[in-house]
Amino acid sequence: MRKNKNIIIALVIIILIVAGIVALLYTRTDLFKSDEDLFYKYLLSTEFVNKEVSQRYTKVVNRIQASNFSANGTVYCSMSANDTATNISNIQNLFAIKYNLLANKNLKQNYADFTISSNNKDITTLRYLRDDNIYALKADNVVDKYLALENKELKSFCAKLGIEDTSKIPNQIQTNTTQKLLDIDKEQLNTIKSTYTKILTDKLTKDNFTKITNTDKTKTIELSLTQKQLADIKKALLENLKNDTNTLNLIIEKAEILDYDLNVDSLKTSIQEKMDEITNTEKSETPGFFKLAVRIKDNKTVAINLITTQIEEGNQTQETINIDLSESNKLIIYINDGKQSIKEDISFGYEDNKILCNTETLELDESNNVKSSMAKIQYEIINYETDNMTQNMLITLNSSEANQKIQINMDNKIQLRQDVQIEKITDKNATILNNQTQEEISNLIYKIVLRVQYLYGDVLKNINN
Repeated sequence: MRKNKNIIIALVIIILIVAGIVALLYTRTDLFKSDEDLFYKYLLSTEFVNKEVSQRYTKVVNRIQASNFSANGTVYCSMSANDTATNISNIQNLFAIKYNLLANKNLKQNYADFTISSNNKDITTLRYLRDDNIYALKADNVVDKYLALENKELKSFCAKLGIEDTSKIPNQIQTNTTQKLLDIDKEQLNTIKSTYTKILTDKLTKDNFTKITNTDKTKTIELSLTQKQLADIKKALLENLKNDTNTLNLIIEKAEILDYDLNVDSLKTSIQEKMDEITNTEKSETPGFFKLAVRIKDNKTVAINLITTQIEEGNQTQETINIDLSESNKLIIYINDGKQSIKEDISFGYEDNKILCNTETLELDESNNVKSSMAKIQYEIINYETDNMTQNMLITLNSSEANQKIQINMDNKIQLRQDVQIEKITDKNATILNNQTQEEISNLIYKIVLRVQYLYGDVLKNINN
């Protein structure tokens, strides 16, 4: 009996060891994972931008957003046209802008001025002033005071301008809209994610996934759906959403931030109409209507390929997006909409106190060879860990048809500081338009138009001609 008991104990120990090894292999390797599990794993772990670059740039943005600062810089725009006869470029300076910025986060104040010049001659200086919930503009040689508007009762103000239908105009434009839209309770967000992810995954079977080994030893796992399968997934998601009161209320809450008036009944009606449209439209069961593939090398995603089918007036066209992640600190995106093929070449880099990002947009021919360079952006931020940062950007736009090139040079020096002082908006330096009558506003507009015609009449005539 003791011998049998020892054998049982030994078997239990062996089973536990084997189970532990299997669990370790499952969690640490891809050995026992299905194609479906591998697809989700590598798709969700895709790193589009190097974490170090992303963290550094996020740090810069957060520092600026959390600080008072002053800034100044210039923008130069020039155009060059190549003379095909002489092969000499004719360079023309179009305009230049010098600007100054101030921001006081604590008092919710901002100031900016932009001096616009052309042919080394100043045209005008535009000024912007924000004081809490009042926003103001001024052109130095057009008006003596700021024209200010308080961000409230905007429907009433627009009615004074002669706008008859103000139903779609908000009474107040929300600030920090993006932050408010993204501010969702973590527990509620996790519930939404898990609920709708399960609906999606339950609709997919192992037959929707295929895995192949490529000639370069990389592996590709592809999700493929027919038009009917894609429609069934959309319908299932909508069906659940229609009965998901919590999520519907969240949608209504976020819509209110954008000043949209929604209610549960209207949302449910819209969702049902979309479901009926899906049900009443014939769907093809031909494979490959939608394809999403991940390519894997050395347990890392090195490419993502997306193929979608568009149907317009009975004609089908395929749009493809291929993202190449195989090179470190580089992102190459190929886009083909059936009419034009474009390549986006994006590279990132960083040094001790500098972040770099270069982007080039290239037009490709039918053989995917470079046909022309459409645009190029070169950006850098220097000394970003200090309180005195410098940003430089060069934008180049090429027109092969007109044989022209436009260049925009920008530089920006930012100083993070606490002692930023900005004037407040008062009756002495501003005209508060909310307090004006319709007649006063009309007279003001009339005077501004006359002044602009007097100052820039010749320029406006040349533009119209």
